[in-house]
This record gives sequence, C-alpha cells and structure tokens, in this order.
Amino acid sequence: MARLFILDDHAIVREALGSVLTAAGHQLVGEAGQIAAALPLLARARPDVLLLDLSLGTESGMTVLQHLRHREAAVYTLVLSMSAQPAHVDTAFRLGAMGYMLKDADTSELLRAVQVVSLGQRFTGTGVVFTDTPATALDDAAELSPRELEVLALVTQGLTSVAIAEHLHLSPKSVETYRSRLMQKLGAHNLVSLVRIALQRGLVT
Repeated sequence: MARLFILDDHAIVREALGSVLTAAGHQLVGEAGQIAAALPLLARARPDVLLLDLSLGTESGMTVLQHLRHREAAVYTLVLSMSAQPAHVDTAFRLGAMGYMLKDADTSELLRAVQVVSLGQRFTGTGVVFTDTPATALDDAAELSPRELEVLALVTQGLTSVAIAEHLHLSPKSVETYRSRLMQKLGAHNLVSLVRIALQRGLVT
C-alpha cells in the first residue's frame, strides 16, 4: 500500500479522500490546504503519491508541480481536478504529473488511480484526454519559475500589483518585474493578452 499526501484547499474534501484511502489500506502521511504549508511537510513526510488539486484558492497546483521538478526525492503526483480542459491536462503531465482524474469520478477509479500512479505508471481518468500537445507549445510553461506561476495565477484573477505584493509579501516593484518577465516569456503585449495566453495554455485554472 502507498504513503499518501493530500493537497486540497477544502478540508471536507481532504477528509473524504483520507477516509476512502485509509479504509482501502493506504497510509495518509500528511495533508495541507495551501502550498506554503504543504512544501515543507512534503519534504519531511516523503509520500509515495501526492494527490493534488489544481485550483487552490488564489494559487495554482501547477506551481507545486514546478516545485517538485527540482526536488531530488521523487514523489508521484496524481492530479484531482474539476477541469478536463486539454490545456490543463497537457500542462500538468508536461510539468511532471503521473496521473490526472476528475473529482466527480467514483471511488473505484480513485483507488485504481492511486495504485497505478504509485507504481510509477501514467493514469488518465474517465473523461480525461491527454492530447500530447507538441512541446513547442508548452516550452514557456516549463521555463516559468514557481514564483512566476504564483504571480501569474493572481494576475489572471484581476489583482493589482499592490494586492499581489501584499499576498506574496513582496514589494509592488518586484511584482511589476515579475509581470514584465511573464509578458516577455509568454509573448504577451499587455495584461489582457497575458491572461488569455495563460488560460489557453493551461498555466492557471
């Protein structure tokens, strides 16, 4: 059986998932509702599988995948999402996810997904299509840093530089620098096109 960690911003979802998975014999070694709290816990708990929600309030689960790409200790990630958009699926897999399933799937599919992913095998759930978009379409996604992905997620929600700075404990000037860098990397000419590109490429949910 696998050692599991759940990252979802809804406590009731974490509780439900934990109950189902532990009843099946898996071991829940940790859970969190925010990225900042999850990363140090993940490093200590060293789970076999991370169950990851892509939409974490104002944060994006893509940021977590980006963080995990740079970790020496491997953890297989199973994305649980309400979104079946091909751009989200493709980006998640290209950033290192091992599985992707929808939150409205039944319990048997969840258990099967955990089993498959824990063995290091790819799992795509019912209603999920991995189109394997050519790498050139997603190269920029792999080049974005975790902080840039955080800023991008907040920009797409319409937050001002001042509000983003307060949320991430940065200076407004630093946020402006991140925004300019994002526009350059993604080939956006203004904030509207930046948001559109981010959504089209599945960089945010």
